[in-house]
Amino acid sequence: RPRAGEFDACEELPRDIISRMAEKKFLLASLPEAYGGLSLDPLYYGYLTEAITKACCSTGGLITVESSLVGEALFRCASKDLKDKWLPLMASGEKIGAFALSEPEVGSDAGAIRTRYQPEGSGFVLNGRKKWISFGAIADFFIVLASCGDQRTAFVVERRFDGVRTLPMKGLLARRASHVAEVELNNVHVPGENVIGRPGGGFSYVVGTSLDHGRYSIAWSGVAVAQ
Repeated sequence: RPRAGEFDACEELPRDIISRMAEKKFLLASLPEAYGGLSLDPLYYGYLTEAITKACCSTGGLITVESSLVGEALFRCASKDLKDKWLPLMASGEKIGAFALSEPEVGSDAGAIRTRYQPEGSGFVLNGRKKWISFGAIADFFIVLASCGDQRTAFVVERRFDGVRTLPMKGLLARRASHVAEVELNNVHVPGENVIGRPGGGFSYVVGTSLDHGRYSIAWSGVAVAQ
């Protein structure tokens, strides 16, 4: 709370705050302790989100993105290898994830997305543009939803992959320290093991899981802002 104005003015959530939240196991609070979370039930997870967001919307938003959007999607939908790789790194604050669904002309309607993927060898090639991605400017990896024909598939796309570019969005009305960004994907090669769930299951399975949990968390944030 004492630094919330500083975060808003600088449009940045400092690394030391993220590290302190990781030490308290807030980043994946709703997930099991085995993955670095607090195993909070929905009510107490809501209380945590409310308390943090009343002090700083951007800081509360980090919990929503890491725990509800990215964390729950990986925990409930991803392979054991993906879970074992990313969830401990997220819990420790070493790696930040972002949920890349919305696009310049598309909100949360996954059926209308224009980002495309094509199978190539044992993997896939992605092309497209995402927008309004919270913590996209500092994320180490993204859960990206893309389409191929009438199929929607979710992928783990790492920032280090060739063809990934982020463009920070400044001067927003609120939550200025949420590192909101656009994400460009230009012929990005993604290995087959980075598919979350199965090809074609991104819309009903992965996005449904993420948005169900994310909207619940955002509702608690709304209560906090109203108070």
